[in-house]
Amino acid sequence: MTAAAKSTMPALFRRLRAVGYDRAFLRRAVLPDWWEDSLASDPGIRWQIELRIAQRLSLPVAAVSDPSRPLPAPKAVGARLKRAKKGADVANVAPAMVAARNLVRVLLPHLPPISNPPAGLSAVDFRARILACGCPVDLAGLVHVCWESGIAVFHLGTFPQHAKKFAGMAYYEGRRPVIVLGSGYDAPPRLAFYLAHEVAHILRGHVKPGQAALVDSDLEKADDEDRHELEADGDALEILTGGRDPSFPVRVGMTAPKLAQAAQRYGSEHGIHAGTVALIYGKTANRMPVAVSALKRMNMDSGGRAIIASGLERRLKPRCLGAEGGEELPGSAEEVLPLFGIECAC
Repeated sequence: MTAAAKSTMPALFRRLRAVGYDRAFLRRAVLPDWWEDSLASDPGIRWQIELRIAQRLSLPVAAVSDPSRPLPAPKAVGARLKRAKKGADVANVAPAMVAARNLVRVLLPHLPPISNPPAGLSAVDFRARILACGCPVDLAGLVHVCWESGIAVFHLGTFPQHAKKFAGMAYYEGRRPVIVLGSGYDAPPRLAFYLAHEVAHILRGHVKPGQAALVDSDLEKADDEDRHELEADGDALEILTGGRDPSFPVRVGMTAPKLAQAAQRYGSEHGIHAGTVALIYGKTANRMPVAVSALKRMNMDSGGRAIIASGLERRLKPRCLGAEGGEELPGSAEEVLPLFGIECAC
């Protein structure tokens, strides 16, 4: 390796770390799996990598290539940050937002085109669509009807180590509405509320084509003063339960086993998923640990991210290599699939 290559690449990784992108994240989400630092001795390969980094992180390639130039901080121009701690700034989540959108863009060209974006649908309409297709109103039903309604749904499990994560992001890429969840939770009922909340932002027109993204930093945090968040919370409950203020008889001191039994009974009687009932109890009674334990007893504490990944995988599968009449996904698309929970055997 030349002296220039030895100094340039470590310097580049240090500069990237300074703007929010640690080397472990770069290795997982940006660099190709064949990359080794010794390859920087080849100017052509080094340029290829610098161009890739610039594209994946929305950075000027001239700044990436020039070790004497500072890298600009990631920008999420116009993005609206919701459900964040007081004083939080969108710059805190910009590295994660920028990386997430660029990773999604790698896959969008390989998804079936949309013909009917969900403009004008209400929460009631959306719930009716789920019920009409014979699906229960749970995470799997939500994911299915999102895709059928033109909304692309992703769960991203890889974030820059030192950047602020987000719980959910809703925006448009061209005419296609997109939702990216970034929550670390894996319980399907919990992710169902997060997804329904982001769906509500789209149905309500809180985000529109040509507008910047709306980002929810932490959906566990109450935000009583924000009209859009209150509307999205109410619509999410209406999608999941059929009402904006669902009532579930709260008994003081209810244990997890008793809550699990009561939630299953109440859910069956009222057409509401038992996991949703348990979470409503946890929220209204301020006993979320009991609700989480009840989900575990009902085997509803994991598998949510896999459900979201399977919805994406079904839309990509006809285009994977080996599918009759399909076409091979390019290497860049295959590389990002594991970041969205898909181990592609294309």
